[in-house]
Amino acid sequence: MIQWNETSIRLMSDFAVYTGFYTELAKALLPHLNRDGHICDAGCGLGYLGAALAKEVRRVTGVERNPEAATAAQALHENTANFSVLNGDIHLLPPEERYDDMVFCFFGNLLESLLLAKRQATGKAVIIKRDLHMHRFSMKYVEVNEHTFVDAEHSLREWEVPFETFPLSLEAGQPFMSLKDGVDFFNLYSRDVRSTSITEEEVFARLVKGREPFPYYLPMKRNMGVIIVDTKNIEGEKIWKRLSHLS
Repeated sequence: MIQWNETSIRLMSDFAVYTGFYTELAKALLPHLNRDGHICDAGCGLGYLGAALAKEVRRVTGVERNPEAATAAQALHENTANFSVLNGDIHLLPPEERYDDMVFCFFGNLLESLLLAKRQATGKAVIIKRDLHMHRFSMKYVEVNEHTFVDAEHSLREWEVPFETFPLSLEAGQPFMSLKDGVDFFNLYSRDVRSTSITEEEVFARLVKGREPFPYYLPMKRNMGVIIVDTKNIEGEKIWKRLSHLS
């Protein structure tokens, strides 16, 4: 889970603008969305994906429960007329009319995404999951075993929910204005268990030369799996036994 504060908001904005990650992700998702519809970006963070989608679809609503992130998203994209951001628990903020499609980008629990889509949308749930088992921003190898694409595929098959998938790999590194920013970044996101502080020397060893105005760049590919589920197929005894526990 992202730790939203002034530093992480600045670093995340730098990442989004520098890499164009969300622009490229939006391009990959658009063929699977209703461009004439109302799309929800669930857990929208700083709103960069929702704003990118809004350039090509009729209307996008982002929902973000963290107030700092939601406030930043509203300010960052205030000039995007067909994109709005709501702050609060998405379960408690259903639309007046159901969304056409919902996007869940690294949203977390698969069951929660399916339940929300079934209740709040009439079309598709587009779910993006990490397709790797190594934590990308730790100094050493740290295994990640939760909320993965492989696990989601396995669960959907077990629950007999029809779905489509496709793989995606995008550049998703992090630019830095200074080595101190690099240390702050790893202190925010690293999952290393260590007794000593992360040093600038350790961070520098991971970096390459960046583009202006950023002198440093941490290169990284993000491998993902995109899962597409038609909400009318979120049904049946096997899946509803599990969804009922979330109701």
